[in-house]
Amino acid sequence: MNRNLAKHELVTLAVFLLGGETKFIHVEDVAIKANEIAPGRFTWDKYKDKIDKGSVSKRLFDARKPEKGGYLIGSWKNGWMLTEEGKDFINKNINKISDPDLKKERMSPKERNWFKREKGRLMISPAYNKYISG
Repeated sequence: MNRNLAKHELVTLAVFLLGGETKFIHVEDVAIKANEIAPGRFTWDKYKDKIDKGSVSKRLFDARKPEKGGYLIGSWKNGWMLTEEGKDFINKNINKISDPDLKKERMSPKERNWFKREKGRLMISPAYNKYISG
């Protein structure tokens, strides 16, 4: 699971690690903890040393949605806390999230375009075709 955790799952994990089973956690505390456990996943594009509180907030609201698991309850004013579904998510996945390498470097639009072109070029190369055919 590790690097494949969705951002709403990462903020759920951050709330849990901050004691969100029994108390409401402030969005700024969640932002700092989320950045600690997944460096780079919640930072600005241009200034990678800055945590994007808006991105963290969006993911907190996502984690509140039933279609995203309904892991959290809360708001900007009151803070965030785990629901029973959130506690179940943590209990089912705690062993899978022990790897500290949850970071994922963000790519600029230019880097993403280059990556797509390069991947396409490699996938049609004779060397790749030989590799996948054994």
